[in-house]
Amino acid sequence: MHPRLFVTDTPETILTDFSNRPDISIYCDRCAVYIDIRNLPYHKSYHEALLTLNYRNMQKPHDTRALMQRRNIIIKKMKSEITSENPLRPNVIKKIDDAFEILKGDLEDSYEEIKQVNEKVDWNVRAVSLNCSPSCAYAVGMCSSENNRWKSCMEDCKVYQDYFGEDRNKCYLAVFDGHHGEFSAERSANEMHHLLLHEMAKFDSKTKSTTARNFAESVTARKDYEQLRPETRDSIRVNLHQDSAEIVK
Repeated sequence: MHPRLFVTDTPETILTDFSNRPDISIYCDRCAVYIDIRNLPYHKSYHEALLTLNYRNMQKPHDTRALMQRRNIIIKKMKSEITSENPLRPNVIKKIDDAFEILKGDLEDSYEEIKQVNEKVDWNVRAVSLNCSPSCAYAVGMCSSENNRWKSCMEDCKVYQDYFGEDRNKCYLAVFDGHHGEFSAERSANEMHHLLLHEMAKFDSKTKSTTARNFAESVTARKDYEQLRPETRDSIRVNLHQDSAEIVK
C-alpha cells in the first residue's frame, strides 16, 4: 500500500487585484518566494534573461547602470570574437537586448506583470485534481470545457495512471484529441498505455506490471486519489468576500 501524499495550500492572498481570477501561487526555488500563477510566463522569461546576461548563482543587477555595463561588456566580447567564418548574428543581439529590457523593466518596476484580459471567462469546466506518487510532482490536475461554437459535447479523453508499471516514481498522463471522432480517442486512451508498458518492460526492470487503472475518468478508481484540500469556509478571504457582499447589498 503506497503512502498518501498531501499538498498544503499555497499562501492565501488577502486582497487580490482581480477577484474573478483564481488565487493560485507556485513556489520558486531560485527566488525563494511564491509566484502568482498568472505571472509564471513573465517570471520564467525573467530567469532566462538573467542567464542570457550571465547572472549566475542568485546574482542580480543592482541598478540599470550596472545592467547596461553588463550588456555592453557581453556585446564587446562577442564583437572581439567575430571572424569571417563566425559572424555576429542579428538574432543574438536581439536576444541580449530583449533580456536587457526585461531586467530593466523589473528594476524600474515598469513591466506590467498582470494584464487583465477583458473577455468572459467560462468557469463551467469539468475538472479533477489528483494526488500522485512521483516525488517530482505535488499533484496532477486536468480540466476541460465545452466548445459550444463547434460542438455541444467534447470528445476528448484524458488518462492519468499512478504507480505506472507498479513503480512509485512513474505516472502516465495523456490527453487524446477527439477531433477526428470519439472512437479513436477512446481507443487510444484504452490501448496506448498497454503498448507503452510492454515496451518499457523490455528494458526497465522496475516495470512490474502492464495493467493500470485510469484515475482521470473512473469515479471509483479516483476516490482514493483525489487531492485533499483544507477547509476554507472560515478563511480570511472567504470572510472578506462575505463582508464585501453585504456592503454591496
